[in-house]
Formats: sequence, structure tokens, C-alpha cells
Amino acid sequence: MSKFSEPMLLIPSVLIAGKNGGYISTTDLINKLIDFLQPSGEDLQINESRNDTKFSQKVRNIIAHKSLENIGLAIKKDDGIELTSQGKEIYQSFLSQDQSQLNILQSPVPDNSRDLFSAYSPNHTPSQVIFYGVPGCGKSHTIDSTLESVDEFCKMRVVFHPEYTNADFVGQIQPVKKSENISYDFIPGPFSKILKRAYFNPEKHFYLIIEEINRGYAAAIFGDIFQLMDRKNGVSTYPIENDFINDYIRKIEESFKDSKFVKDIPDGEKNDSYYKQIHFEKFDFNFETGIRLTKNLSIIATMNTSDQNVFTLDNAFQRRFDMALIPNELDEKSAQKNAEIAETKITWGTFWKWINEKMMQSDTGMASTEDKRLGAWFIVNQDGKINEKVFAEKVLKYLWDDAFKFKRKDIFDENISSLEMLINEFKKSRFKVFKENDELLRKQGEKQNPQNSDSSDENANELGSNEQTNESNLNENSEQKNSES
Repeated sequence: MSKFSEPMLLIPSVLIAGKNGGYISTTDLINKLIDFLQPSGEDLQINESRNDTKFSQKVRNIIAHKSLENIGLAIKKDDGIELTSQGKEIYQSFLSQDQSQLNILQSPVPDNSRDLFSAYSPNHTPSQVIFYGVPGCGKSHTIDSTLESVDEFCKMRVVFHPEYTNADFVGQIQPVKKSENISYDFIPGPFSKILKRAYFNPEKHFYLIIEEINRGYAAAIFGDIFQLMDRKNGVSTYPIENDFINDYIRKIEESFKDSKFVKDIPDGEKNDSYYKQIHFEKFDFNFETGIRLTKNLSIIATMNTSDQNVFTLDNAFQRRFDMALIPNELDEKSAQKNAEIAETKITWGTFWKWINEKMMQSDTGMASTEDKRLGAWFIVNQDGKINEKVFAEKVLKYLWDDAFKFKRKDIFDENISSLEMLINEFKKSRFKVFKENDELLRKQGEKQNPQNSDSSDENANELGSNEQTNESNLNENSEQKNSES
């Protein structure tokens, strides 16, 4: 098997010509490429009826076929090549790098374009990662914090849902009225938009972020795009044919017209100056080129493991992603863990841990109680406090409608028969809405006084009797007023 293809020789030829002052003869180029690349095996076989190797013939071909000229990097001159101004710019950009360490089989990715998710994605270049975990564990936060310093131009976010379609994701043909006529134009979706940006900006790294990937039917939404997700060295192994995306990518808007990666198409290929041919990495992207994912485009997704009532991702789909579990945990000294719930002296950390333990201990009638646990960031504190309304109408609603839907009597007071009653009762009596509220109060007391169990019991009793004391005081005041009357 041959080691080097003709496209692989283009960038090394530019480097060698640049090092030689901008011009180099064919013979010298062959010799220097042999020294630089050290071809072996089939590349060193002698061509039949020729007095040179297959490798030498490939070098001669890229000059004779004007491969470098077609991408604007060099022109054929005398018995060799001479770099154009664009070719010299590319050579200059390599001078600051250690050329002996360059991977000449692939175009280099600048340091500022590296994939930020490599720690989560050991198997793919670039990243295709699904972050999964319980609701509120911090999946989106992990993505946002990692991409905090990335230019907004390089990020695109989309949310999958049951009605989301391939046309929404990739794009669709829609009628557009122009003057007196109706034309049909391709309206790109987020996938096509970010793919075009990646093609025109190979020096940057782009991220397509998919929220709630399993809330839509991913196989249908991706469609034939699914085939692109098998990658080798970051580029799709198998292309797809899609004339609409192809035309959209080569349709040059004002913002791209001066890009050094764009060149006019040869006469006769397509009689339309509106479309251009793009040189990207090792190939020319033209009207006959299949669509591929590029190595400067990552696909990052989140998946809520508790959404078992929506679409599941089949194994073939998941295999093309790395899976990263976001642990459901809180830092001991964080404001979130120590946030007080509705002025009850019960902290979020205590309640969050207690209710999750109840889920794990109880047969709630769910396929996986672990997946129904409350995420550490299911609700977020404000200035060290958690609002009564937020807690009641988000946390209690989730527990009633979802987590304990089939076992409500196991966790809630047996007199509570509806969500409305649950919320109203919480406003009146706080955690007495739970059947084992004394246990919750005791755990809060243990947290405050871990070395003194007697004191813990006293604190728990104090927490549990706050409402009763207030009610008693109100009754005494009322009786006193009646007596004075």
C-alpha cells in the first residue's frame, strides 16, 4: 500500500520551496521531499516503462497537473515551481513552528484552535461527546465553563425536542418571493451554518452544542449526516452527497468574499460566478465534492438520563460519541450546599442528600431510581437563599409529578391528595408535608452539631417546633386581647 497520496505532498512542497527562496526545480523538489518524508514500501517501487519511482511520479504529477496552481499556492515556472504571495504567506506561518515535528499527513491545527474537550473525548478527534447525568447535575454548566473563552462566532447551540426534524437541523427548501417571481431557496439550519463557518475558517475551532439530544428522535434528525460522524484524524471517513448544503457552502457572502481559502472556479465547470471553489486542508471543495465533517468542528451534546419517556439513543449512535458522566455532587463549602430553603433553617445540601437517599432506598416503581435523583443544581440559590416559591413549584412539583409519581404515599403526608394542596401546605407548615420530616430535621441538626448528638436532637426539636411556637404565640396574643376587651 502506498504511504503518500498526491494531496499529501502539497503542503510539504510549499514548505520546501519556501525554504529554497520561493523557487525550486522539479528534480531538487523530488530529492528534498524524499529526504524530508522518507517514503518507503510501494512508494519506492519503480514504475513500469519509467526510470523513476512511484513517489517521484507523484511529485511530477502535482506540477504537471497544476495542483498547487489550482489552489493558488504556486505556479509552474521553467522546470519547477514558484510560490505565489499566498504560498509565501503559508510558508511564513510555518516558520514559527518546529518543522521537524510537523505532522505532514494532516494540516496543522493552531494552538488557539485546539479541541478543548480532549479530556472528555479520548477516542475522537475532534470531540464528539455526550455529557449525561440526572437533571440539574451541571451538564450545560460544564460545557459553558469550558467554552467560556471561545468566540461566540465559533459556537452554535440547538435544543432537540419531539417535534424537531431533519429540516430544522440541516435546512430545507422554502419558497421565496422575489419581485414578481417565486423562487425556491435553501434555508440553512444550524448544522449547515456552522459547517460553512468551519470550512471558511480552518484556523479556528467550532462547537455545535446540542441540548437534550435524547428529547428528539436523533436518528431521524441527523438523517444521512449520521454517516459523517465516523471520523479518521478528525475528518469524516465517508462523505455524503447533498447538493443543497454544497451550494450553500460555496455561496459566497460579503463576509467571506476576501477569504484566502476561496478561489474562482475554472472556466466551464459551472457557469455561475455566484459560486466559488474552496480549498480546505487537503482537498478542493467544489460542486462535485461530497460533504464531510472537518477536524475543526466538534459536536457536544447533553442527555438527561431521567427522560426515559422520550426517545432513546441506539447503540450505533452512541458508539460514535464518547460518553462523559457528570457526577451529582456539591462542594462542602459551596453557597449552593449551605443555602437555606425558605427561611426554614434547612439547607439545600441537607434536603438534597436526604431526598436522594429516599429515592435510592424506595421502590418508586421507576425503571431506574438513580436516574430520577435531584441534581445538585436543580435549583440555584440567590445570595445564599432558596426562595419558597421556587422550591415549592419546581422541586416539590418534580417530586410529585415525576420522581414519586407512583409512590406518593411513601414520601408525602397521606392527607395530601394533589399538587396544589402540596404547595399550599408547604407554605403553611413547610417540611411537615413529608411523612418523615422529623428525620430530615434531625439530619440538619447533625450537620450543625456533628460532635454532639444530644445537642443535635435539641436543634432538630427546635427546628421542628418553630411553626408550633409561632402559632402558640399568636393564640396567646389573641387571648390576651380578648381578656383586655
